[in-house]
Amino acid sequence: MLAEEQLQRAINELTNYNEQEWYIATDILAQAYEAQGNYQKAIMLYNSILPAVIKYEDDEGSAYLLFKIAQINIQLNELQEAKQYLNQARDLTLNSEWIKFIQSITTAEWLIKKGRLDEAELLYLDFEQNSSQVWSVDSLTRFLEFKRELAVQKSNYQQEALAQRELLKIADKKVQEIADNTLLSQRLAFDWEQQKREITRLKESSEVKEQLLNLANEKAFWQIASLLFSIGLILILAYITYKQTQHKQRFKTLALKDELTDIANRRAIFAFKYNAIKKSEFLGSACSLIVIDIDHFKQVNDTYGHDIGDEVIISTVKFIEKNIRQTDCAGRVGGEEFLVVLPNTALSFAHEVAQRIRENIENVTHTSLHIKSTVSIGVVEVKAGEAPKDASRRADEKLYAAKNAGRNKVMV
Repeated sequence: MLAEEQLQRAINELTNYNEQEWYIATDILAQAYEAQGNYQKAIMLYNSILPAVIKYEDDEGSAYLLFKIAQINIQLNELQEAKQYLNQARDLTLNSEWIKFIQSITTAEWLIKKGRLDEAELLYLDFEQNSSQVWSVDSLTRFLEFKRELAVQKSNYQQEALAQRELLKIADKKVQEIADNTLLSQRLAFDWEQQKREITRLKESSEVKEQLLNLANEKAFWQIASLLFSIGLILILAYITYKQTQHKQRFKTLALKDELTDIANRRAIFAFKYNAIKKSEFLGSACSLIVIDIDHFKQVNDTYGHDIGDEVIISTVKFIEKNIRQTDCAGRVGGEEFLVVLPNTALSFAHEVAQRIRENIENVTHTSLHIKSTVSIGVVEVKAGEAPKDASRRADEKLYAAKNAGRNKVMV
């Protein structure tokens, strides 16, 4: 349970920064739930990473996940859902014999659940023709379970008994391996007891006692020396690891933060936007975008200089952050342009947030020279199935409409 909680926290941290590491960690957690028999949680996590796997993996990597989801749906008797994933994998290019076997055995399991026994038997005959190939234990076990289920459905008691015997052989082999390991442990324990008895006998002789004492002293010296060396080495490695972690965290922060304002930079806010939209699409919730641009910013730079222009930008960011939630994210996408991503937020609430930002900025003076500044704002709610770049384009269009309408306005 503790390992699962730690893995879940790592997944939450990776969600906004590294999509590939995120889905790899999520896949590990899903496998853990699957091994526990918690198929509902497993299938939810597998579905959440499916778009990322399709994006980064080759056809066979994507197909494996599709077959895995289909297999769990079959176990849950969600046969229509399973069929959709099998159909989705049909257009992928599959070359390795292993992934072709996964496709065939998953299809065969689906056919049995649907009661289409004649079609399932055709796949069984195809498996039998390829029985000379070397199968892994897991693949062979899965085939034999399919063979047994097919025999049960067709009342072929001879084939059922044959499949059952083969499965028992595999189970016996696993038990024997466990027994062999247990026997080895017992043998080592016996040898150790024999050695202890021999040492006890030798210690009865004073001469042997003296020799053993000398050997013990010499051994203790080297043990202490080895221990001190190991402690020193561990301390050195710990210090190196600590410094590397510090440098890595610093470089990660520099790579994702805007140097002037300390909010997310262009790369980080676009990554947050992409993940927020995909997560909202998966959960069926709303997600809104706010695009903000400082009015007449070039005139500020030309009149007062770039240092004052930087102060205006910093002051603007202060009021943006003041009016958004911790779950929202603001980023600087250009010189005087900013993007705010509001997960789980409908258009009406996003409009209110934008109005508060505009009014706060308009009603105060900025910089050490106490100059006035305003902003123009575009607000949109991401449509169902809309690509992140298309949503951003619509938000930019609303921003341009606000500027064309005289600036210092919010357009939705």
